[in-house]
Amino acid sequence: MTRRTVLSGFVAATAAHCAPGSSTGASGARASTGSSGSSVAGARTEPLIGTCTWTLGIEDLDEMMDFIVAADLTAVQYCQSPDLPPAEAVRAAAEARGLPILAYDPFDCRPPSDAEATREAALAKYMGFLDYAAALGTSLTIHGLTTWTVNAPDDEAKWALLADLVRTLVAAADERGVQTHLEPCNIYEIPLVHTAADFERVAEMAGTGNLKVLLDSFHMNIGETDELDALRRHAGTMAIYHLSDSNRGGVGAGKIDFEAHHRVLTEAGYSGALVAEVVLPGNPVNTPPRDPEERAELQRHLRQSVRAWRGFGA
Repeated sequence: MTRRTVLSGFVAATAAHCAPGSSTGASGARASTGSSGSSVAGARTEPLIGTCTWTLGIEDLDEMMDFIVAADLTAVQYCQSPDLPPAEAVRAAAEARGLPILAYDPFDCRPPSDAEATREAALAKYMGFLDYAAALGTSLTIHGLTTWTVNAPDDEAKWALLADLVRTLVAAADERGVQTHLEPCNIYEIPLVHTAADFERVAEMAGTGNLKVLLDSFHMNIGETDELDALRRHAGTMAIYHLSDSNRGGVGAGKIDFEAHHRVLTEAGYSGALVAEVVLPGNPVNTPPRDPEERAELQRHLRQSVRAWRGFGA
C-alpha cells in the first residue's frame, strides 16, 4: 500500500463493516482467521489495534464498546475518570465483545490547582488509579505525573521529583502485578518528558526497569528530531504504540510517513499493540465528536487507519 493509496482511502472509505473472525490475546497480536474462526495456515499475525475512549465522546459503556467494534478495532485503551463507572462494569462490557483492555489511561490526572500539586497528593491520586487499573486487569499510563512537578524550584528539582514519583509508583505497581507505561507528550501539553530520550532519562534516574515507554506518532512529530530512530530504540520493549497523524487525524489524514513507521517496527520485531488516538482535524484541541455527524466521521478515520496499517507490507 502506497501513501497515495492511504490518502485516497479517506475519500473512498466505505461504511460497510465486516466483523473480524479472530481471536485476541495479551500478546498484542491476533492470528488471521477464516470465516469459521479457525486459523488460516500461513496467515500473518495481525496486531491488536484499539482506540483511546476519551476521543469518542461516549459515556455509555455498551454504546462505547459497540462503536469500537463497528470501527473495525480489536482492543481498547480505557481513558475515563475512575469514579464512573465501576471497573467491573468496564471489564464486563469489553469482555462481552472480545475486546482486551490494553491500559487504563486516567483522564483526570492533573492537580486541581498548583497549590495542591504536592508529592503526597500526587501519590495518593495515582495509587487510586493503580487500584483501578488492577481491578480492570490491565496496565497503567503515568505520564500525567509530570504535571505534579509544577512547584519544584527549578528544572533539576522537577526531574528529581518526577523520578521519585515514578520510582515509588512503579514499585507499588510491581506489588500489584500492574505494568506501567510513560508516554512522552509534546511540549505544549506537559512540562516534562517530551521525547524518547527524556523517557530514557527519567527511567535511568528512577532506577527501575519495569517501566515501558509508550510512543505516540503525533507527539513524536512535534518533539523528535528522528522519529524512526526512537522507534528502533524502543520497539523491543514498547507494548503500545499510538497512531495519530500530524493534524491529530487518522492514518493518512496528515503528513506522517506511517509506512516508514510500519517498516521500522516490523524490522525491529515489534509485537505490541497499536492504539489509534484520533481527533477530527479542525476540531478544537482534544475535543471529541460533538454530534452524530462528527462521530460518523471519526469512525471513518478509525476504519481507514486500521485498513491502512494492516495494508502496509501486504
